[in-house]
Amino acid sequence: MADDTPWGAGESEDTLASSTARADRRLDPDTLWAAHDEARRAGRTIEAALALVRWSGRSGDVGPLRAWLAGAPARDEDDAATRVRAFVGLSSHSLFQRYPERARAALPPAAIAALLDGATPAPVLRQLAVACDQYGLPCLAADAIDAALALAPGWIEPLFNRALIKMSLGDFFAARGDVKALRDAGADEAEMLHQYLLHHAGEWGFVPAVERLEPIASPPPPGVAPPSPGELAATWDEWADTLATVRARLVALAEERGVVPSFAPPLPDDHAARPGSDDGDDLSGIPDLLADARRAWAVLCALGWATGADAPVRPRREVEPGRAAALHAWATGGLDRARAIADGGGNGARAAAGGPTWMGLPIDAYHPAVASIRLVPLFEELCAVCAPLAGVPDDDPTLPMPDAGGRARPDDA
Repeated sequence: MADDTPWGAGESEDTLASSTARADRRLDPDTLWAAHDEARRAGRTIEAALALVRWSGRSGDVGPLRAWLAGAPARDEDDAATRVRAFVGLSSHSLFQRYPERARAALPPAAIAALLDGATPAPVLRQLAVACDQYGLPCLAADAIDAALALAPGWIEPLFNRALIKMSLGDFFAARGDVKALRDAGADEAEMLHQYLLHHAGEWGFVPAVERLEPIASPPPPGVAPPSPGELAATWDEWADTLATVRARLVALAEERGVVPSFAPPLPDDHAARPGSDDGDDLSGIPDLLADARRAWAVLCALGWATGADAPVRPRREVEPGRAAALHAWATGGLDRARAIADGGGNGARAAAGGPTWMGLPIDAYHPAVASIRLVPLFEELCAVCAPLAGVPDDDPTLPMPDAGGRARPDDA
């Protein structure tokens, strides 16, 4: 922070980080108002203002915030815009991407300092919300974006950011409302957000049935022997354990954030007696965990269907060649189309050609951002699982190598 940052009595990044105002949890308006009032009386200016911003977002009442900011230095529009750009530039600094804990400490007070120095509040709060969501503070982000929209009613563009933030929070119901509002306004991003939401919070149907897969009547002969029933069962157990662990973490995060975990995946009946444990060290957010759950669920469904079941049950039989070949063709076709779209091959042009689908939607209809960050990793995993089922050799050039990339989300800057 710069030397002229308007810290109050006894304030610092460390003390702010441990304050109620900075806590990344859902706080009711009464708690936030009490935090604002206590910090104001103690002369802790940054903390008081941040608590008031969050109170405004939670209550929808921006009158007290406007009055508080009225005491900021008078600025002309160009100067105020300069302060906004300065904070936007700071929040996008590459240092924070390498050290997210530094971003979580520095950016909330930097945003408040900009407001107290006369910056236009709504754009700064929008950028603060985007940064907080990006760096793992979704509860604070949700309050900041709600405050920004309350300050600037009718501003459509931040609804895109708010939809992503609500998804990070696990509040998919609220996110659907913003997606609808963007659609009604004719925003180009609305369909991409709809697909992103569908991938995470859609129904947990039996994948081969949802994608209308049919066994191939005359499958090609396998190049290598498919896995034995025992090997298939062991693979299924590993993926079921993964799904159970991810589910436990999702339920714990939902409880922390005060939302109903209606998005949590079901557990297969064969695994119900062995629930996974909550991995408290996992720093992944709800959308990333749901993406992991989608991959695990799809694999369990594929293993069940390949061995003759019509549900995600633990394999007890050998692979049925016609079903295994159909799964492999669907997975490789899906990966081919997802990669093409992600690499700039466009989307929608071949959607009517009867190609592979995901969640019932033609893959060619998916937005490139969703194809890149969600469908490509999904189908890479499915190809790695389905190739052995169909007897495809490990060195087959059509079998993709899994990409060990990091977490990703649509660009919400």
